[in-house]
Amino acid sequence: MTMKTMMRGVVACLAAASMAALAGCGSGTGNAGGDSAKSTTAAVKKLDLSKIEYSVESTPIDGKRQLAMSYTNDTGFAIASVQVAYRQKSDVTEEQKTAAFAELRKGGMDDDGYSSSKDLPLKCTSDRLVESGGTVENQGCDVGGWKAVGDFLPIMEPDVMTVVYFKSANKIGQATYDLVNRKTTIDSEVKDAVNWKDDALTRTLPKPKSKLVIDNYAHKTAVSYDAYGISRDQFKQYIEACKEKGFTEDSSYDTSAYLNGESGSRLSLNYDADEQSMSIQLTAKQ
Repeated sequence: MTMKTMMRGVVACLAAASMAALAGCGSGTGNAGGDSAKSTTAAVKKLDLSKIEYSVESTPIDGKRQLAMSYTNDTGFAIASVQVAYRQKSDVTEEQKTAAFAELRKGGMDDDGYSSSKDLPLKCTSDRLVESGGTVENQGCDVGGWKAVGDFLPIMEPDVMTVVYFKSANKIGQATYDLVNRKTTIDSEVKDAVNWKDDALTRTLPKPKSKLVIDNYAHKTAVSYDAYGISRDQFKQYIEACKEKGFTEDSSYDTSAYLNGESGSRLSLNYDADEQSMSIQLTAKQ
């Protein structure tokens, strides 16, 4: 898996909460601040998104200086995903936009890419499962799907934080935090944290030992899952568990493995060290 530039995966399984764009100002470093919105449910009363302290800074990654997000989770809840979205300041000039995108233009962004991206927001996303008290560093930022190579903070201001969190041991929910008006909005929809189907193909697989499993699709001829909070050792252990279920290894590498099922199915396993996640794709014999 490549670094996700949107909160696909965990957020895809929740209904998107509609929220009006709100004007405001801020900096690249801070915490959510303020009081969470009151609610009659215990989970909402306890969830305080001001306890997520984040920073977005220019950091050398893979030989290129780019924006990256780090945050500490002191909410008291395990967090599955965080996205901090910035909007462009209202008084940004074309010259300032040109300067902000200069490094991307040097790196291959053509005129069409610039025209379609120059007015878009900056989004910094982490799809790593983080327990309360945990910290995650150097998570990716992008503008219109382009890695935020260069410094976009002078033309941006914080807008909204979107969080997917564990409401209980086996349920996840979504909350948004207005970084301008310091207000939390809790999405009413709750989903199972582990979505592992009971179809014929899935039953040939061992169930991952993960508290968060997203089913991308489960068809008669193919299934796909993403499991989060997986260490590299757990990835290797899952490969061995597949062999115990009757799969034979075709080829294996540090972060991927390809196996064949007894009935002629084809299994692809991939590990993302940045997200600490594992993707599982199984296709029936054609």
